[in-house]
Parts: sequence; C-alpha cells; structure tokens
Amino acid sequence: MMLDDYSVDETFRERFKSIWLASLKYHMSHPKETSYLEQFENSPYMKICNAEEIMVELKPIADLIMQSTEKGIIKDLPVDLLSKIFIGGTVYLSRKYMRDPIALDDKLIEATFNASWDAIKK
Repeated sequence: MMLDDYSVDETFRERFKSIWLASLKYHMSHPKETSYLEQFENSPYMKICNAEEIMVELKPIADLIMQSTEKGIIKDLPVDLLSKIFIGGTVYLSRKYMRDPIALDDKLIEATFNASWDAIKK
C-alpha cells in the first residue's frame, strides 16, 4: 500500500512524500493492525523473523533511502534508522488523531511531512 502511488519519475522528495502519505493513510485506516505491528516490532519475536523476507517487502523503500544517501540528499545513517525517523511520525500522528480527534487538515499533514523530511535531509 505504501507504494501504490509511488513513481520513480518523481524527485527524491516527492517519492518520499508519496510513501509518507501512504503510510499515514494506512495507519489511520488500520489502527488495530498498526498497534499490532508496533507491538510485534518491539517484542522478542521480531528477532526470530527472517530479515531477508522482510527486506524483500521493503526493498523499494530501502533502495530509495540508499540512492538518496549516495546522492547526498539525505543523511548518511543506517537504512533502518532513517526509515524509522521518517515514517515514525505517521504512526504517532495517526495514534494522536485516533485518541484525540484533532483537526487533521492538509496544512497539519504538510507541516508534519516537512518536519519528517527535515529530520532526514542533509
């Protein structure tokens, strides 16, 4: 779902934005699944998962991060760390929206994306 509107013809920033918005949309429309994923990622069970299988699913995103790092567009940090820094805001924003129905308008979404982008760009 995070890659539904993804296009390699876009700028690096626009590709990140496409993934970020899709992630936010997923987390907001699937709160139970999001809670489960968070819980699972922080459990001992995550250590027994096949990392290669997980990377197959996340390869396009990992490739985007690696390409952006190589071109000096984003910070030179480990892929998994950059991914968490960037996408983590969507999880928090969706949780906050579900708990405290804030006015989640386009302006707030754009500002939050910009903050996430600023956190990883060089």
